[in-house]
Order: sequence, then structure tokens, then C-alpha cells
Amino acid sequence: MRVRSAFPSALAVLLALALSAAPACAAAWSPRPAALLARMAAPWPARQRADGTFRDAVLARTGPAGRDPYGTAMLGYGLLAAGLRLHDARATDAGLRALAWAIAHPVRSHKPFERLALASAYVLARDRLGADPRFGLMRPAWEARLRAMRVVRIGHAPYSNWYAVEALELLELARSGVRPDADALRRTARILFGQMLPDHLARGGILSDPPWEPLAYHAFSAALLARALQTAGPGTLGPRAPRTLTRALAASESLVSPAGDVAYIGRSDEEAWTLSMTLAALRAGGRTRLRGPILARLARDYPGRARGLGLTPSDATAPLDPYAAATSYAGLAMVGLAWALEGRRVAPPPPPRAPRSALLGGGNGAFAVVRTPSVWLAVREQPGIATPTNDEYVEDARYDAGLAAVEQRTARGWRALLPARPRTTTARAAAALTLTRHGRRGRLFGTRLALRRHGTAVLLTGAWRTWAGRSLGPARVLYRATMCGRVALRIATRRGDRVRLVLLSRTRPRAGAPVAVPGARVRVGPPQSTSTDARVFPVVYTVIARGRRLDALLPPRP
Repeated sequence: MRVRSAFPSALAVLLALALSAAPACAAAWSPRPAALLARMAAPWPARQRADGTFRDAVLARTGPAGRDPYGTAMLGYGLLAAGLRLHDARATDAGLRALAWAIAHPVRSHKPFERLALASAYVLARDRLGADPRFGLMRPAWEARLRAMRVVRIGHAPYSNWYAVEALELLELARSGVRPDADALRRTARILFGQMLPDHLARGGILSDPPWEPLAYHAFSAALLARALQTAGPGTLGPRAPRTLTRALAASESLVSPAGDVAYIGRSDEEAWTLSMTLAALRAGGRTRLRGPILARLARDYPGRARGLGLTPSDATAPLDPYAAATSYAGLAMVGLAWALEGRRVAPPPPPRAPRSALLGGGNGAFAVVRTPSVWLAVREQPGIATPTNDEYVEDARYDAGLAAVEQRTARGWRALLPARPRTTTARAAAALTLTRHGRRGRLFGTRLALRRHGTAVLLTGAWRTWAGRSLGPARVLYRATMCGRVALRIATRRGDRVRLVLLSRTRPRAGAPVAVPGARVRVGPPQSTSTDARVFPVVYTVIARGRRLDALLPPRP
């Protein structure tokens, strides 16, 4: 279809993304997973207190209120797995001391993460340290904790990734040998992995928390399913579970960016554990095509210095999400990489190659990816919506409709051309593209995505809606990868419409620099921080549509 025929009246906007604003690109090398695991584990024994807990840089800055409380147990499990894998006595000892503290100090939480860490670590210690006197001293109290664990989430609340965490916990409890109800535990886990997850995947192709489907939790849920298949044994979870993993990994291969980014939409974006969990799931599915880019990204973009591997590329000590903590997420990152190193293949053979462009997700989580030889881009269909129990993501720019991420191929590899979206706390601040018509301002709310121009463009159709839900008219926006390595953006408008576009820049635009939109008003907002950049500048372009078309460059080349 010719683009012109789809836009009887259009505001054409060419998005030229400046090369100088991007971080260093991916090199053509792939680090060893074991070396990365050693780097993750190295600083933590020195950061351990006498009682077995750890100094947490995030908690030291923000306090523990609202932060995930399972860090000591998860980091203990991660260090134990890393120490045994790498024959690192310091890491093994630190892991056992942390687990001893967690056994004696149960977390008062409905979250199943601590229980999963304790159950999984017990099976590992029993199999590898059965004659070790340290394990012998811990074993009675450890087994008592395992016997006391009960099902909390499954069947009692709306689905989330916590279901999969608890189901894997049940499988590990069944493996522990200390539970007389092992068969019942396996049956309950089969309900989740063999029925609920396959049914959920069939509705949209993404294994994440509905309705928003943040990509971080697709990576996590796929890794949990892969681990469940590895630990449960053939046939335990039913015939649908392996096929579900195969479909989930096909989606993973489609959504991973050329530079190895797996979590560019939604909460927990760009966090290191999302990469290690993706590696674990891909290993279980026998898929190796993306192993190199993901490992390279993990090694290159996550500095940590004295704290080990950084939680995000910006290495912020206070992550964007109010629940994250250094110990819990460092533990998850180590656990995922340990699973990737030890896991065996449990899914049917993959197809020869993932598609370059694809429509993924469903409902409020739908998005599209386009990849050409020179450009990769991702477009989300809808902004976050409110549910009866959560209205936070309506205000979060990481769930905004429209362009979510862009990468460009250079002589040195692929690199991101835009910073990650910031976590915002007001609905109006969350919208990067708005339109004002007859004095009313509305944000883009898509209802359909379609690939166009042989998979080099995405057409987003829907409506411009005010924050009260009133429609200002139909919306049609085209995002197209050009042959010269740019992204062309075209917006259907009416004469007199005011279009407002916010782009993030890693450098403050200088006075006298070329104007991005001829005739537009340009304003630079106060600096913000994102998961990829500690300091970015929102550049706001406002322009009035005065005819059938208006061309612009956003941002201009310096």
C-alpha cells in the first residue's frame, strides 16, 4: 500500500536520530558466561556482614520501605550456585552464610521469591554438599522451613509472574525429598505450567503480566518455564509446556534488539537480570543465535565497579522502580546466568530463523518490531491502562504508545539512538506524542498495528483521546525505517492541529543549533534519569499543522 493513500491529510515528520548522541556500540565479541558470573559474584563476599546479610547500596540510599525483602536469600542462592559452578570457595561460603540467615529470619511477605530461593538452594546444596559439615549444621532448620511452606498465590489472585515463581518453588519442594505431598505439589505446578501459561500465551504470544505485558517479565516467565521443564522431568508438566516454551522463545528472538536489548518496554526495563534470564531460557530451547549479542551487552553496558555488575546501564544506586534492591536483583542476575550455564535442552528444535519484523503481544501489551539492514525500531500500540487494582502505569512513560526504542547499524555494530523512556508519575508527563484540537489535548491511543512496505514500516491506527477518555478523532501514525538509516514518522492531522513531540537527548541542545521542526517552538526541559542514562534532556517540539503536509527533522544533525 502506498503511504500517501493512507493519509488524506498528513503531518509528515522525518525522525533523524543523531549518531553522536548514542553510546558506544556493540563490538563483535562475546564474553564467556563463566567469566561474567565470576564478575557478578566477586564483590559480594566482601560486602557481607557478620550475620550473613549484605550491604545494599540501594537500601542505604532509599531505606527498605517498599523494596523487595528477599535479597539475602536470592543473593545467597546465586552465590552458592556461582561458587559451586566456578569452584570459588569464598562465594560458596558467603552463599551458605546468607542462606543460614534467611532460614532463621523468614520474610513476612506474600511474594514467593524467598521460598523459591530457599527450596532451589536446598536441592543444590544437598546434591553438591551433602557431606559438607556446614550444610549438615544448617540442614535440620532448612528442612523445617521447607516443610512449613504452603501455596499462597496459585488460584487465589489474578495471574502474574509470581504464579510461575511459586510453581517452580513447588517443583523444587517436591525434589527436596522432605515433603510427603510431593505428588500433589507437582500436580499443582502442572496446572500453572501445563494449562495456565499455555492459555495465557495463546492470547498474545508474550509470557508477561497482563494486561500491560512488560518485556522484563516475559524474559523472567520464559526462564521459569524453562527451568521447570529441566527440573520436573519428561512428561511431568504435560505436552503443552514444551510447546509453550518454543513459542515463547520464538517471541523472544523476535523482540530482542540487534544490540541485545530485551526489556525496552515497561517496568524493570534494562535491568541486568532480564538478560541473564533470557540466556537461561534460550539455552533450554537450544537457541544460540542471540547468545553473543546478549552476553556482549551484559558485559559492555552494565558497569558495576565495587558493586559487581550494574543493575542497569546507568548504574544508578536508586533504580527507577520502587521495589528493586541491589541484593535481590544481583541475586536474580546470578541465578539466571547459573541456570544458563548448567541447563539442558528441553524444547523442540527452533525454526531456522526468527522473522526480522513482527507483531507481538496482545491487548494493552501489543507492539511491533521492524528490522532492516540499517535500522531496528519498536512501536507500542497503546499507553498503559488502569485496572481495578492498579492505575500506576497510566502515568508511566515506559508504557507510552508510539516509538519505544530505535537502534542503528554503524561501522562498529548496532547502537541505541534514543535513551530509554523515563519512569514518570503523572499521566500528562507520560505522553511523548500529543495532539491539541479545538482546545482539547489528547494522547495517542492505538487500537491496531499493521506492518507495511514489506515489513519496513509500522502503521498505528486508533484515536486521539483526552485523559478523561473523550475522542478527538481518528489517529494514524506511520513509523518507517528508511534506507539511509533514519526513521520517518508521519502523522495524519487537520489544519490548525497542534502537535507536541517530546524526544530525549543525551546532550543539551546548544543555542543556534539547527531547528528540528521548521517553525516549531522548541523547549528543553529539566534533566531526567533513565535506566540507560543518568542524565537526559527532554526536548519538546510544538508545531501547528498549516496544510496537508509538514516535514521536519527530529532531531537535526549537529
